[in-house]
Amino acid sequence: MYFQHLQAKKVKLNDLATMQHYLVTQESRSEMNHSIKDLSPAKLSSRVKARIAQLHLKRRPRSDAVGIEDIMVGTSAEFMQNIRVDLRERYFSDALHFFQNYYGKENVLYCQYHLGEDNPHIHIGIIPVTPDGRLSAKSLFTPKSLEILQSVFHREVSAKYGLMRGDYHVRQFLELCNFKIEQLKLKLEVMAENLELTALNQKELQRISAVAKSKTFLGADNVEYVELPIADYQKLLQMAHESIKVRAMIHKFQCEFEECKKEITTLRILIEQLRKDYSLMAKNVG
Repeated sequence: MYFQHLQAKKVKLNDLATMQHYLVTQESRSEMNHSIKDLSPAKLSSRVKARIAQLHLKRRPRSDAVGIEDIMVGTSAEFMQNIRVDLRERYFSDALHFFQNYYGKENVLYCQYHLGEDNPHIHIGIIPVTPDGRLSAKSLFTPKSLEILQSVFHREVSAKYGLMRGDYHVRQFLELCNFKIEQLKLKLEVMAENLELTALNQKELQRISAVAKSKTFLGADNVEYVELPIADYQKLLQMAHESIKVRAMIHKFQCEFEECKKEITTLRILIEQLRKDYSLMAKNVG
């Protein structure tokens, strides 16, 4: 089970030089790290300023205004390790074209490939220009809009590669898995109690049978009638009506018990995989 990874990071105008230096340094660290032609971060600060000038804003943006939304695009580490190189390139290319169409080609200022990492990914830099021509990351990149972005990106891009929806909800998903595990544990406890009750019923049947045999000279199997205390007779009569249910319940509980244990094991493996993916994603972002 592999997931798309999208993570957004805001870069303020007064931090653009630092971001530019970081991205340029990443390219020098590995030959596998490179930028798309005409989308290099080498002149990021000047390109942002040039794009802002085209907006003809009434007021000059504050220095702490967001100048770039850096979006990291990746997948589960195992997916990147097993996918063919041409498919990996196509996935990243599709991602770039998606963001150019989604936010406007003129607002995508860089695209840098980080293929020399443990989990290959790309960084796409988007200047937050709203449809009405304002510079406003607060309006363009809200929690709700990022949630919608995850869904649209999955539908338009990652679903074609067999990926599941992204890590925006990984924490919530982990919580749901843990909650389900706790619920399954409670179910197992209830089933264990029911199994114990059926076992007690079987013991009671054995006890009554032993009592019946003790009251006959040749044993209960060799006579037509036996004597029993009225309480045992009534209990035996009741259990006789329930005997079929008891046997069916034992089989059902045993099957459910095994299924629950398998489901818990599967969920724990999934949780560990998601945590690993999320950890690698967080490590490689930036």
